Amino acid sequence: MSNQNDNNNANDFWAFAFGVAIGAGAAYVLYNTEEGQKVKQKVVDQYKSVETSTKNTLAHQSQKLSDKTTEIKETTKNWVDDVTNIAKEKVAKFTNKVEDTAEETKSSYEKGVAKAKAIVEAKMLN
Repeated sequence: MSNQNDNNNANDFWAFAFGVAIGAGAAYVLYNTEEGQKVKQKVVDQYKSVETSTKNTLAHQSQKLSDKTTEIKETTKNWVDDVTNIAKEKVAKFTNKVEDTAEETKSSYEKGVAKAKAIVEAKMLN
């Protein structure tokens, strides 16, 4: 078991050493050669391009979201206004019907009272 740990430690050491060597080589190429400077500049330019594109896309999507939110707000407001107006119309019609029914009932009642009064008076005279 100890032998296996020693192998793992040795493998880890060599993997680390290889990584350091590759990193050092890449740094040397990027910072100390003309070709490395060109590659580094291309990476920087590409990063700036992606950054600008991302910012533009986010701004565009943000505006679309804002526009959609405004549209939904206006649609909802119109719907609420329409429902409110329909409810007001229904209440007004119902109120008018109730008033008409009350007037008809009052008129019928007054006619009935007048008729009853006439009958009572006629019987009193006979």
